[in-house]
Amino acid sequence: MISGGRAEAGIIYVGSSDEGELTINGGILKSASGIIGRYSGAIGRVTVTGSGSAWTIDYSYLGYLEVGFSGQGTLTIEKGGTVKANG
Repeated sequence: MISGGRAEAGIIYVGSSDEGELTINGGILKSASGIIGRYSGAIGRVTVTGSGSAWTIDYSYLGYLEVGFSGQGTLTIEKGGTVKANG
């Protein structure tokens, strides 16, 4: 969970081979790419909620967002949260 702060990462995997969850509530995450539900059988859930909450995916040669790559992926954006992907 990212709450009230800022975090930076390379590639974010949520639910890579099992089950995973990420909530951004009042914080900001910047990453090179993001994959939610990577492999078959995996379950990934990401929620970006609340005004000022953001996930920015920005990298010159990656910069992609995959939801349900081979597994199950859910991305919920609510209550003023934002997600932006630049590739």
